[in-house]
Amino acid sequence: MTQQYIDAISHPLGPDILMILSDTCSYFKQPVDRVNSKDRHREYVTVRQAAQYIAKQVLGKKASLTMIGAIIGGVDHCTVMSSIKQIEGQILPVKNDQALDPDLRRAISICLWRMKIMVEGKKFLSMGTMISNLN
Repeated sequence: MTQQYIDAISHPLGPDILMILSDTCSYFKQPVDRVNSKDRHREYVTVRQAAQYIAKQVLGKKASLTMIGAIIGGVDHCTVMSSIKQIEGQILPVKNDQALDPDLRRAISICLWRMKIMVEGKKFLSMGTMISNLN
């Protein structure tokens, strides 16, 4: 483990990024350890890129590209930017409002929806815990 990975995991958003990676791997039915490795097989690369894209979409500016890359794939921020552009190129509509890969677009939409609910639910849960601690 690198120091950068340890620092990223210990950040308050580290568990959220790991949860996004785990959920994305689960949805695509791929093992987390293979997706999170340097493996270049297409099925793992696509899931890794999708997880990085979803992490950025769900967490926004709260999570830096460096942090996302350190946790998902152990890559630098430039690689994460490239991954996000790669996924956007496949799922965003082009001519005639059609995505290049509608199945990937549907899968990422479902994962995004699930993760936004989980992250928002976690916020509400922690707010509820704080309120109950006040009583």
